[in-house]
Amino acid sequence: MRSRIFDHVWILFPLLALALLITNNLSRIEHLNRVAQIGDGALNASSFDESSASGYTGGRRDLIIPERNNDSYHWIMQTQVAAETGAWRLRRVDYDNAPLGREVHSPSPYRWWLQGVATGYRAVTGVPVGVSIERAALWAEPLFHGLLLLIATAVVAWKFGGLAAALVSMGIVGLFPFAGGYLPGVPQPHGWMQAAALLSVLPLVVGMRADSTAATHRWFLVGGILGGCALWVDLKHQALLLAGIALGSVLAAGWARWKKNSGGLPPARAWRAWAMGGALTTLAAWLIEFAPGNLGASRLEMVHPWWALTWWGGGEVLIHLLRWFEHNERPRTIRDGMTFGGSIAAAATGPIVAISTDSSEHVAADPMATRLTNLADGTVAENFGAWISQPDSTPKIVATLLPLLLIAIAGGLLWRGARSSRNHGPLWLALGPVVLAVSMGFSELRWWSSAGAALLVVAALTMAILTVSGPKWRGWALVSLWAMLLLPGFRLLSPGSGQEENAFTLQEVAGLIERNVAHWLAERVAPDAVVLAPPALATSLGYYGGLKTLGTFAPENKEGMAAAGRIAAAISPDEARNLMNSRGVTHIVVPTWDPFLDEFARLGSNQPQNAFISALHQWSQPLWLRPVPYQLPTITGFEGQSVAIFEMVPEQTEALALSRQAEYFLEMGRPDLAVRVASALERFPADLGALVARARVAKAVNRNRELDTVLTTLQPLASYGLDRDLPWDRRISLVVVLAQNEKTQDARQQLQACLEQTTVKQLEFISTASLYHLHVLRTAFNLKFPNEELATRATELLPVALRERI
Repeated sequence: MRSRIFDHVWILFPLLALALLITNNLSRIEHLNRVAQIGDGALNASSFDESSASGYTGGRRDLIIPERNNDSYHWIMQTQVAAETGAWRLRRVDYDNAPLGREVHSPSPYRWWLQGVATGYRAVTGVPVGVSIERAALWAEPLFHGLLLLIATAVVAWKFGGLAAALVSMGIVGLFPFAGGYLPGVPQPHGWMQAAALLSVLPLVVGMRADSTAATHRWFLVGGILGGCALWVDLKHQALLLAGIALGSVLAAGWARWKKNSGGLPPARAWRAWAMGGALTTLAAWLIEFAPGNLGASRLEMVHPWWALTWWGGGEVLIHLLRWFEHNERPRTIRDGMTFGGSIAAAATGPIVAISTDSSEHVAADPMATRLTNLADGTVAENFGAWISQPDSTPKIVATLLPLLLIAIAGGLLWRGARSSRNHGPLWLALGPVVLAVSMGFSELRWWSSAGAALLVVAALTMAILTVSGPKWRGWALVSLWAMLLLPGFRLLSPGSGQEENAFTLQEVAGLIERNVAHWLAERVAPDAVVLAPPALATSLGYYGGLKTLGTFAPENKEGMAAAGRIAAAISPDEARNLMNSRGVTHIVVPTWDPFLDEFARLGSNQPQNAFISALHQWSQPLWLRPVPYQLPTITGFEGQSVAIFEMVPEQTEALALSRQAEYFLEMGRPDLAVRVASALERFPADLGALVARARVAKAVNRNRELDTVLTTLQPLASYGLDRDLPWDRRISLVVVLAQNEKTQDARQQLQACLEQTTVKQLEFISTASLYHLHVLRTAFNLKFPNEELATRATELLPVALRERI
């Protein structure tokens, strides 16, 4: 009885792994919810709008995406657009490359998964569809991780034994960096591809150890189908993984030939079942993705019939190679030669067509290639060499490389005969993808996750070999060793102290800042406004603010990137204005923490110091731009940063432009620059707006004598009725000047005139400080807006902290 209970102790390991997965993810979700509630930018149920794609008023969004993952922004937005339009295969969006929009080349399955999770979330909570999709982003990856744990553990326990399942369950949750690819709030299908390294290989290894030829064929067919599904989701990754499987099969056949024992090798027809299963699945995926109306629009960076032909041809080439290794069979007749040549031609079709078209460039592009995991403050490096040169990289390198010591144990089993010749082939096949993924990991960091996933198959098979006829202590010794190898990874994968209380990562702080900028700007722009910003910030503005942008890092948005680059690099203001008008650009956002617009100028101009963006840095903007005062919220970790926002306006007089600029510098806390601009305004002694700006600057810097001089000139001009031509925002400034200098009656009359002329557009045009002054003075003079709509809108435009002070 005690022995029987002991035989089932392994079940504790998957249960503990599942408990750890749930605990870690609930902790991370709680942290992300806490981050999202920080600051004025947070949204709540009062902002729900069923008619909006995002589920929030004005197309805004709320969730802070960890590490500001560019792909995740797009997956959420695209899924919301698909849900709003009812398009189950999304082929176009209009939120970037404005006003033209751009194509969508990403495959549909992940959007379906995200929308499916959102359907469950909406059924439980009842929130709008768009909000449910954004909230589902917190659960999509952990749920898939949990399903992978349950399915893989069950299959391994069934076919390899309980202790093998214990190893796999521990690895799925604790193997670094593999387990760091399934985090809440980072929806993207790269974790699926890591799982493919496990699920594409595992059926083949099971099939090679099957007791009958029919069972072997079935398992290889399953492996081909799963591989075809993975090819649908990520063409480049899965194609290389298939090459790793082919490498493993050739190594197995070569080893068998050397040892003169072909035990454990599958029959050739099994590989044909694998190739046909993969090819037919690829073809079916192409039809599901594009039929019937978009077959001609399919592209080679996505699933395509050419890749189905390549897989089938590659399978036939592999069969010929294996027959040569195993039985020294070579093409002996013209028919054999033509068959072999045709197989090679079919296998080469996809790569040749891709190389000869623009699609080859897209196939090579992978924005996630430089990331090791999705963890907070995770490693980003161009390659392995750049990674190991980074400070404090040692713990992550140790956690990544230490589990690979299992390869040495597997190699020892091979060298000593693997306890049975039928284990040679499966073990070599399992090692092939690991070898390829490790070699790829030296150039692209994300491959270390795939190496870990493929290593799980090696771990399961190694345990099965050790325990098939040997003493049980060997299995438990391997479990203990595996746990020690995983220990550094478990430590790195657990939510750290930075996730507790109110401590946030730098990327989360940047996300809060960008959300605040986006929400603030979205409150004040027209629905058809288009924003030019650095590509990463442009994505954030589109996501958080529902704003239309020009250039983003989306691979399909080359046209928008080129247009943004031409504007930033324009040599003359007229050229910049013409380019902006052609794209409907209404605002430019220039942050100090993202200098990519300067990179545009460097790449697109022989004289980057004379480029349009350089002129903006020097505050010599043309007369058709006005700076919009915006103060970043104060958040620890982002001190010293700022953002300049410019709005396109009808061409101003020089006096009007300088007046607005002087007051802009005052509101931004730059009195030194305001004084310089006020000096330039002395050239306009009879301009009322210029005098108002000079008075405000003199008051702010305590130049009382100059203030008296300006007021002596200003008051008669206002009394003579010259204020009639003042723009509305300048009249507000006149009211402030009069009130500050105790001209109460004049200030009240001017404010009454302002209120009578107020429109929503004017309220959105003036700065936050001017709007606050308007509220304060209106309250002091006991004046009201002409209607309740204006009063409500004027209050909505104020930050919460200022509303409470009125």
